[in-house]
Amino acid sequence: MALRVDMIAQDQTLQKLRPVTMDRYDREPCLPGTRLDVIKFISDWVADPRREQNILWLHGVAGSGKSALSMTVANLYQELGRLGAYLFFSRHVAERSTPSAIIRTLAHQLALFDSRIGRAIAAAIHEMPDIIQSPGRLQFLKLLNEPLGSNHDIQSEGPIVIVLEALDECGSAEARCLLLEVLAEQFAKLPSVFRVIITSRPEYDIRHYFLSNKNILPCKLDITSRSTHNDIETFIQHRLRKVVQKNSLQLPNDWPGNRLHALVQRAAGLFVWASTACRFVDAYDPEQRLNALLQPDVTCDAEAALDKLYATALESAGEWTDIVFTADFRTIVGTILVIKNPLSAAALVDLLPFDGHRSPQFAISRLGCVLYNNAIIRILHPSFADFLSNKMRCKSDVWFIDMISHNLRVAFHCLDRLDVFLRFNVCNLRLSLISTDVYLPEDISYACVFWIEHVCLIKDASLVADRLETFLFKHLLHWFEAMSILKRSRDTITMLQRLRDWHAISLLGNVHVYDLVNDAHRFAQTFTGVIEEHPLNVYTTAIPFTPIETMLYCNFHDTFQFPRISKGADKSWSSLLMTLRIDEPGTHITFSPDGKQVLFSGWGHYRIYDTTTGAAVIAPIYDGTGQHYSACAFSPDGSWVVSAHANDEQFSLRMWDSQSGTEIKEPLHIGTHRVTFVVVSPSGELIACSTLSDIIYVWNVITGIKVSASTQRPKSISVLVFSPDSTRVIGGSYGGTVSAWDASSGTEILGLLQGHSSSILSIQIISDGRQIISVSQDQTVRVWDAISGANVLASSLQVMSSAGDILRAAFSPDGKQLVMIFPCHQVGIWDPISGAQIRMLTSGTPETSPWQSLTSAIACSPNGKIVASAQDNLLHLWDTAEPAELQTRAVQNALECTALSYSCDGTRIACAMLEIDLVLDQRQPTGTLIHVFDSMSGTEIYEPLQGHQDRITSLAFGPDESRIISGSCDRTIRLWDTISGTEIYAITDSHDLAIRSVAFSPDGRRIVSGSDDKTIRIWDVSSRNAVLELGPLRGHEDCVVSVAFSSDGTQIVSRSHDHAYSVYVWDAASGAQILGPLKVYEGDWSGDYLLQRVDRWADASVTFSPDGNLIGLYTESGLLREWDAITGATIESSHSSTILKCKPFDRFIVDKERYVRDTTTGLRLLRLPNKLEGLSLSASSQTSIAFSTDTDIHVVHFPPWMLLN
Repeated sequence: MALRVDMIAQDQTLQKLRPVTMDRYDREPCLPGTRLDVIKFISDWVADPRREQNILWLHGVAGSGKSALSMTVANLYQELGRLGAYLFFSRHVAERSTPSAIIRTLAHQLALFDSRIGRAIAAAIHEMPDIIQSPGRLQFLKLLNEPLGSNHDIQSEGPIVIVLEALDECGSAEARCLLLEVLAEQFAKLPSVFRVIITSRPEYDIRHYFLSNKNILPCKLDITSRSTHNDIETFIQHRLRKVVQKNSLQLPNDWPGNRLHALVQRAAGLFVWASTACRFVDAYDPEQRLNALLQPDVTCDAEAALDKLYATALESAGEWTDIVFTADFRTIVGTILVIKNPLSAAALVDLLPFDGHRSPQFAISRLGCVLYNNAIIRILHPSFADFLSNKMRCKSDVWFIDMISHNLRVAFHCLDRLDVFLRFNVCNLRLSLISTDVYLPEDISYACVFWIEHVCLIKDASLVADRLETFLFKHLLHWFEAMSILKRSRDTITMLQRLRDWHAISLLGNVHVYDLVNDAHRFAQTFTGVIEEHPLNVYTTAIPFTPIETMLYCNFHDTFQFPRISKGADKSWSSLLMTLRIDEPGTHITFSPDGKQVLFSGWGHYRIYDTTTGAAVIAPIYDGTGQHYSACAFSPDGSWVVSAHANDEQFSLRMWDSQSGTEIKEPLHIGTHRVTFVVVSPSGELIACSTLSDIIYVWNVITGIKVSASTQRPKSISVLVFSPDSTRVIGGSYGGTVSAWDASSGTEILGLLQGHSSSILSIQIISDGRQIISVSQDQTVRVWDAISGANVLASSLQVMSSAGDILRAAFSPDGKQLVMIFPCHQVGIWDPISGAQIRMLTSGTPETSPWQSLTSAIACSPNGKIVASAQDNLLHLWDTAEPAELQTRAVQNALECTALSYSCDGTRIACAMLEIDLVLDQRQPTGTLIHVFDSMSGTEIYEPLQGHQDRITSLAFGPDESRIISGSCDRTIRLWDTISGTEIYAITDSHDLAIRSVAFSPDGRRIVSGSDDKTIRIWDVSSRNAVLELGPLRGHEDCVVSVAFSSDGTQIVSRSHDHAYSVYVWDAASGAQILGPLKVYEGDWSGDYLLQRVDRWADASVTFSPDGNLIGLYTESGLLREWDAITGATIESSHSSTILKCKPFDRFIVDKERYVRDTTTGLRLLRLPNKLEGLSLSASSQTSIAFSTDTDIHVVHFPPWMLLN
């Protein structure tokens, strides 16, 4: 039983590979007794492969029998139990012509072939869950090379055959370039037991890769050989014998007699000719058809033979003088030729506008000799498409298929079908936890996936402009929903990018459509992860959080249908392209030379990410230290990386392939001193590194020999760079000096270049190597003569004092831009020569880390278009060309929300904001205010309420909405008039220490307060002056962080910050303890680590349920702990956990997956986007939720239909 469970789990894991289905049902093998010479050659090669040749490439012209041969070989080794995988490609089936799917499909089939391989591949998927989004080299390494190489038992059990058929039909030459690289170069690394057989036409790109590799054995299928001639004769004889059996009354047994040899001659060595001819002859009058084939005007040239065959077959297939039939022929066959995935006859009927009394099935049946009609309709052979689409070959206007005009027609049909079918919630789904698997009709699925491809192939864009505009402005969101149903949401990013680029060139004047398409592309980039979780998230999450001034939002957002953000909404798309969460803080980042990858080093690991998709290129590589000194660099061509590592206090440099992570050289051993910086020379032949011993080493990459060590020891090198000619190493120090050394001898050349007064952050060589430019933490840039060392320019950077110290800086490769990162996540771009600020990419947030100087990094891409910045555990990629969403200057103060509360009727929200100085002290509060907003409009009702001198810890509206109570660390309780926005009075020195919590009684006549002095006090606030009515109530062993009245006002519940987070219930009239202590945690909670874990929830609220029957408290894990309010017995809660501090029994919470959930129905309503960082507090009314982030208060309102169960 356990084994079966393991196998099911393994199968579920393997399904994450999303393999392409390879249905062999209608594929025909060679006729028994034919192709024996080729099959023997293949079998001999499999049994005893030549040295270094583990790939056999069988190539031949179209129609030479490659597919049947592949099927025969696959069947042969499947019967022997040695077929590991069989993949066959088709340019007419989109999923089987996608190069990116090959490795994962191959891995899936091999995993099913042998459970040992399956376990190894499943383990690789567990180790790297996003492997299918990684580049081909890494997929090969993790899914094939490592799993197959680790199973040594398999390698002694005989050959394992892999067949890849019709490789030339796997994408375009450009699309399959990387796949060919992997096949030609990486597959040589597979264990020798694996034999790979590849068939294809001899296309130029395939010949280029395969003929130049020693591990590949090429074999041409000779269509002129005697054996081929004999095999075709056997094949035709066999097929015509079946025709005789079907027509025994009109054909003699020896038919066609001597004419068989004439048929063989006309086949010209092409099995596709023989197959098509036999299908053609198999008709009502085989004799008449045979005579037509044997007309004397046929040459023996293979292409001419095919052309004559196809012409003859078509002449006999239809009524070519009938304009209705010829129109149907062109409609049906033209559609079959231009569609990107074959469709069934029923789907063709639905997609194409046929008259109701005339079915395309009749026309299809007349073309049986050139069309397959087995569930789906497709042409018999790719050569038939070549024939029909070339007027010179088909020689008939009736047969000629103009691919351009037919593509235009199919594009129109796709848009028309979608216009009729698509609508809001097209499958009547419910917004539940798990999306139900539903399906769309076949023609609708096709139209959704391929309409953009058909549109972008239209030459005259004006023909489709109006129809495209109508569709986009009506159905764009519906299309996103449909793509989610089809589980193709990720494809929308590249599809819309293609549509945007096509529109920019083809429809220049249609600005508003371009704006919508551009918005749609950013929409897909931003929200695809949310949309693919559930189709309705298009409407409930993505569109509400779309910037409100965009064309997309203005056209599609509907307040009555979708959630609405009344406060905190973005106005436009930001400069931030993406944010990646990393397991450890970043210390160094650098771009690959082509800008397509970014290398990230953190506390203990190296990682490479794709800058377009954000996908991990390699699995994390451990540096052996787990500390923050990681150093790494790309090679000049980007093909490999050098990085610093440690093993038992012995430090070394390792070089590894940037696509696979495999080491390519022996390590360079440094010694016992940690490497602090490393750089590769422009020539790619040298590596320079600095160490904590203040020695700079230069190594030869090719020989692995140490070239030099610096003779004069620089002090604490902070950055290194090579000169353009690779002869010198230039370094900057933490002391502010710049030095240069001869790379071959280690001799210092220029002496100490002094001028900066603080640490050097970045150095670059400019002006063709004649000058050195440096930037320092002293906020100055200096340019030095690279020959004399003279300081030829000094400029001060125009940095506002509020920005604080520069944490990290980097020059662009040409030295014309300087990017810098400051405390609180402020990132900007400067002109290094003038010192002028070009742009701030973000204004920053109050969140800071005590390690920020060690956990921040910044880099500029080679073309200057992308900036990568890292702080703490986040890696941001910024578009330098896009205008920043946030203000474009550094801010002096940041705001932190410390308390949040709704009025009882949900119309107003009060929030307490702590103003933090970013200059003098990054956590020093300079002011504390209460803001009151209209929840529907998001506008502030009056000026902020001022009076408190320290952090406000608690806020509450009175039951009649006319008053607000606030408690503060300044030990005061203040009462405010909500009508005028003025203070009524303050209770000063209300407690001996800071106030942590305040609450109104249900009648509004009393308030209760809890304090750090461990006491609870009850105040009468019914008159103009507050009077201490009861207290201090004692019993808690630590500060009282939360207090609340019961719904009838007779009881008070309180919670302490002691180790057990104890809860007490008090009589509100006498002050007597009724219940308690109710302990949140049992056992010993004295450990510092555990205290740190719960500290964020130290002031989490405890309250009575609205009916007074329960007491609730959210624990540090976000789980709701409940007790019976009468007995104190613990009750198992059915509520979900939350990641934001809120009151128990609030209607809306934010769960651990960042979904807003309605606790009354259990339904998830929307997901908070990843860009919302620093989530801390939430509060809710009956129709909306407010929550705080790093930068703002956000208020989301839900339409009534979403709140129904």
